[in-house]
This record gives sequence, structure tokens and C-alpha cells, in this order.
Amino acid sequence: MSGKTLGVAGAGKIGTAMARKSLCFRMRIFCNDVVENEQLGKELGAKKVDLQVLLKEGDFISIHVPLGPQTTHLIGEKGISLMKPTAYLINTSRGPVVDEKALALALKEKRIAGGRSGCLRERARA
Repeated sequence: MSGKTLGVAGAGKIGTAMARKSLCFRMRIFCNDVVENEQLGKELGAKKVDLQVLLKEGDFISIHVPLGPQTTHLIGEKGISLMKPTAYLINTSRGPVVDEKALALALKEKRIAGGRSGCLRERARA
């Protein structure tokens, strides 16, 4: 994991804690949130980017957003298609934040390396 990029979508308390844990792996940190989190930039060297860049550049995408009208299917087919074939998607938010059908299909077709979301417990084999 050393030298890889962690993309944190939702940079609140939980997203910040996740980013902090990645420091021991010397990961580059990208973050995306509607609210500016200066602590991530100052303390952890995180770079704020838009969601598309986070999905394109991230080796590990970790989602930490609340479920609401604006975040339902925040990560759908289009977002998943931006991801690297070697990337992993981890949704720690409510299941509907990720379009689980699109994620399951991407895993089945091996378009991403792995993922977890809500009730979905499928993982692509490397």
C-alpha cells in the first residue's frame, strides 16, 4: 500500500480518521467533501480534489458520506467506470450511496479489483 493513493469521499470525523491511519503506509491522500476540512490539508497533507479526480486517481476509495437525496448513488456506473482496474472501493456509508448493482457488475466483469458496500459482500478475485 506504500506509495498508493487513498481517496476519501466525505472528510468528516470518520473520513479524517481513515486518512490519518493511512499515514503509516505513506499513502498520498486525496479528499472530497462539500465542507472544507483544513485539518486534512495541514496535518495530513491531503489534497482536495473533485470526486471525478478522486475516483480516477485513487487506488483505494473510501466513502464516508451521510445518506441523503444528494448522496444516493453518489457512486454509480459512471463513477465506477472512472476507476482504475486495480482500484478498490470501500463504502462505509449507507448502502444506497453506491449503486450496488453497478458495483456488482463491475466486480463480475473485473473492471475494478474489489469492493464492499452495505449489504454487498462480493469481491472480485485477483
